Amino acid sequence: SLIVPLVSLISCLPVLMIIVAAFKPSAQALSVPPTLSPTSLFGLIPDQFVFTPTLENFGQVFNRVMVSGNAAEPTGFDVFFFNSFFISSVSVLLALVIGTLASYGFSRYPLKGNDTYLFIILTTRMLPAIVVIIPIILMFRTVGLSGSYVGIIMLYTAFNLAFTIWMMKSFFDEVPREISEAAIVDGCTQFGAFRKSVLPLVKGGLATTALFVFILNWSD
Repeated sequence: SLIVPLVSLISCLPVLMIIVAAFKPSAQALSVPPTLSPTSLFGLIPDQFVFTPTLENFGQVFNRVMVSGNAAEPTGFDVFFFNSFFISSVSVLLALVIGTLASYGFSRYPLKGNDTYLFIILTTRMLPAIVVIIPIILMFRTVGLSGSYVGIIMLYTAFNLAFTIWMMKSFFDEVPREISEAAIVDGCTQFGAFRKSVLPLVKGGLATTALFVFILNWSD
């Protein structure tokens, strides 16, 4: 059927146009009629729809003329990119370590009122960030964490713990208890059974959770 390829092409068309626009000169990026191809395909495409590919847009990501007539100045993109990547990666690692241990405890050693505790943890994701941002800024200024890596990483880790715990608990619930019990019978400690027999079985869940948390951090 031609319907599936047609729908796929229409769905991917905006992304394709963004990629093509990245290689257009600035003057042709919003030109009318739009330029669509870097080549005329042996005369099949009229010249008014053809553009000359350039890489200057990628260079302007790092250095750009801020004021007309002045020399190009650094945009600081490399610093901003490093900050985003570093903060997101470290907060993902911390959220996975803390959240995985907590979710394993909720899954294997449920307490009285276990569901209530999980619901309370989930409510931290229901609260809009704008509600708590002002108190957090004031607290960070008081303790000297405002604008620091440590403060932002702690904040992202705390906000993503609920998501991590709920995600990983669902994966641990699918692993039979008999596996960890057998490891303990064979001489493993509780933590050893978790690390050697249960954790390898949820690697896919760890990767999925890490990806989602990283996307959430990066989007903020």
